[in-house]
Amino acid sequence: MEHRYHVGDPQQREAGLAHAVSAARRGELVVVNVDGAHALITDAFSHVGVERIRTLRARPGMNVPVLVPRASTVDGLAWLTGDADPAARTLMRDCWPGPLTIVAPAQPSLPWTCTPDGVVAVRMPMHPWTLDILRTLGPAATVPTHRAGEAPHVDVDAVWEAIGAVASVYLDGGPLLPDQTSSIVDVTDGTPRLTREGAFTRAHLTNLVPDLG
Repeated sequence: MEHRYHVGDPQQREAGLAHAVSAARRGELVVVNVDGAHALITDAFSHVGVERIRTLRARPGMNVPVLVPRASTVDGLAWLTGDADPAARTLMRDCWPGPLTIVAPAQPSLPWTCTPDGVVAVRMPMHPWTLDILRTLGPAATVPTHRAGEAPHVDVDAVWEAIGAVASVYLDGGPLLPDQTSSIVDVTDGTPRLTREGAFTRAHLTNLVPDLG
């Protein structure tokens, strides 16, 4: 693969992160490490990039999840109302960065195509160099490199075998963290509900938000 950077090397890391940001802003796809899985990212406001993700998944109408660099970014992307507001902020404060996804109504005025159904799934990843990209790039549309029901790709070589030159930049951060499936809390109707139990268990999340459905 032509544009592969080993981010453990300081020189490659600097060059790789810069290349990743510029490629994502052009609507190209970049391979990063997002906790327990390799993922593709692109600028969430790039119509071209978002459509590339949908084409890869052969799902033209899919809502594309979004990675954020900090919890405060969510206010510009999601509409938190009712009991969802304090619950979501508690979960973001205690679980981010980390494997927790919050699903909420999207802000209706966003100039993007990530959320045709008006619902946005947001997450703040744990890996520091992925966060470095997001702090420069801003919100990133994302999808795992592996398909639903498949095991995550163990390294970037496996990603290359699966998708090849679909991605313009490969950032190699080493092996994946184990058992980091994202838990999902849905607050779209104003009441927090756990819809998938992952790395954060129901018991842990209910301890933070006692009325979690």
